[in-house]
Amino acid sequence: MQTILTGLALVALLFTRPCYSQTASNKPGRVNQGWAPSTTVPDSGGPNPVLINNVNIKAARDFMKFFKKATNVTWTIVPDGFLAHCYCDGIQTRVHYDTKGNREFVCRSYGENKLPHEIRHLVKSNYYDYSIFCVNEVTVSDQTVYFIKIDDDVEWKTLKVEDGEIYVTEEFKKG
Repeated sequence: MQTILTGLALVALLFTRPCYSQTASNKPGRVNQGWAPSTTVPDSGGPNPVLINNVNIKAARDFMKFFKKATNVTWTIVPDGFLAHCYCDGIQTRVHYDTKGNREFVCRSYGENKLPHEIRHLVKSNYYDYSIFCVNEVTVSDQTVYFIKIDDDVEWKTLKVEDGEIYVTEEFKKG
């Protein structure tokens, strides 16, 4: 399970790389192109939302059951299934389903203020001179991994917080 979680978390990181696109579009049918480069419908030539009627029924039912408060919902077809993009309690949320309609993972992107207290405390107590500027939370089954982007005057880092442990996954010096 750990290997699957880490593998899917890395795939999900591709969906959540740009933390900066957290503004919701209020126009139905709009797709936020900044967060997922792979949201093109095959042979369509670009990002293209699809109607829920074109989504696997099992995926649609699961989404409606577990994400009842979702707003600004758009669905896209991705090469390996379906992706629902929405906002839940103001948090940018992406839910990935395989072609059979099974939920594979959920990615949420938000700022420091929505980070669970114990995770924030863990990061701040180890990196007290750094600011948290983006959080990408990836949930697979019942396991959650946090990818937290932090910076100080000298560098940027991406931390992976999993099972109470912190790992540095990226580190960049500022210009």
